[in-house]
Amino acid sequence: MVGAVLSAALLLPAAGSTAGAATATAERPSAVTATVAAAASTAAPVTTARRADVRRTRALYADPTSAAARAAKRDARFRPLATAPQAKWLLDSHGARVGKVARAYVTAAAKAGRTPVVALYAIPARDCGSYSSGGLTPRQYRAWVRRVARPLRGARAIAIVEPDAVAMLGACADQGPRAALLRYAVNRLRAAGTWVYLDGGHSNWIPPATMAARLKRSGVANARGFVTNVANFQPTAAEDAYARAVRAELAALGVRRVRYAIETSRNGARRSGEGVCNPRWARVGLRPRIRLNGARDGFLWVKRPGESDGECGRGDPAAGRWWARAALRLLGR
Repeated sequence: MVGAVLSAALLLPAAGSTAGAATATAERPSAVTATVAAAASTAAPVTTARRADVRRTRALYADPTSAAARAAKRDARFRPLATAPQAKWLLDSHGARVGKVARAYVTAAAKAGRTPVVALYAIPARDCGSYSSGGLTPRQYRAWVRRVARPLRGARAIAIVEPDAVAMLGACADQGPRAALLRYAVNRLRAAGTWVYLDGGHSNWIPPATMAARLKRSGVANARGFVTNVANFQPTAAEDAYARAVRAELAALGVRRVRYAIETSRNGARRSGEGVCNPRWARVGLRPRIRLNGARDGFLWVKRPGESDGECGRGDPAAGRWWARAALRLLGR
């Protein structure tokens, strides 16, 4: 699940699911994460056109207006978070303004000479009634996606399409033609020149074969690839093995040349016995960056460290709220 969307700047955390902001539910059963040897053989060849793509070498954009950046102006201890590039979440609550929000963001990134990263989060029946429930109707969603895609044209952006949507495919009613809607978003964004990643769950949730079949239905063949561990805490090594296993399953389904990225914003510590809603044991992981290595494009921070997962049954701040104490804890302070 993707945690409550209580603010337009929200960065949803996950408990058992990928992007959930305040999911205090139990973790899903462990999925098979064994590396499949065939995966390595499907890495996409490097062409002259791809070598010329500035996203391969250009740094990601760190938003100077983020909650972490504002906090760092008052307290330098937050600077490691303020300077780390993180995704800009585009929400259903932005409504008809979403195009203007996206345009302002990618324009600022262009002026800084950096690559903008956005996360789309407005799919119908989002989060299946949990902390981040909401979303648009199918008709509204298509129009919303078109508004997002227009300002991304030519911006050389990266887009994460609908955290949890693939993993939760068929998990609740009123999802409408979800796979078709995801394909629509992938195709519109790709046509705008965006690197598109569908959310591929994580290594402790959906088995690789199941995830591969869902990703294929959702249009991953037309995307750059998929991203794992969005707003979750799984170790990078486990996610790398999981992503390779998913790629191998996709290859078996006839879908090749798919790449992947890993979310590392809060997976820098080994999990303790505590839960995964604002866990006190969590620490930030590897800094976000694009660094191509085989089929892996790099590491992203989709979930914004320091923004609460939710009340978590113990009076923590509402989901999406900046929480200085939790932010310092993620930094090991």
